Amino acid sequence: MLEFQEQDWHLLAEKMPEWQKAYEVKQAELLVKAYQNVLDADITELDKFCRMKALLERSKNVVGMKPLSQVSMGEVQRALRDYVKTGAIGEQDLQKFSKPVRKALKAR
Repeated sequence: MLEFQEQDWHLLAEKMPEWQKAYEVKQAELLVKAYQNVLDADITELDKFCRMKALLERSKNVVGMKPLSQVSMGEVQRALRDYVKTGAIGEQDLQKFSKPVRKALKAR
């Protein structure tokens, strides 16, 4: 488990809104592509509707899009890993974090 130092929490509180916005853009792009794939699929209109509804419901539960005050420590870690994995943030964004946090996020 990641162990955030006090400086990490301050930096996280400062950067999280910006990173969430970048992540939301990435997630929206992925969702639009998924919608397009459903719309292009050779299935009934009802099946298309059901699949799109399911995609939308899943997107509502994306941890990285919740306000920092509403997420647990584990969710913060998962969100940061998702931000890195999707390219919403890069290594340069992690430079001011403590070495253990940078190492843990790069290892994923």
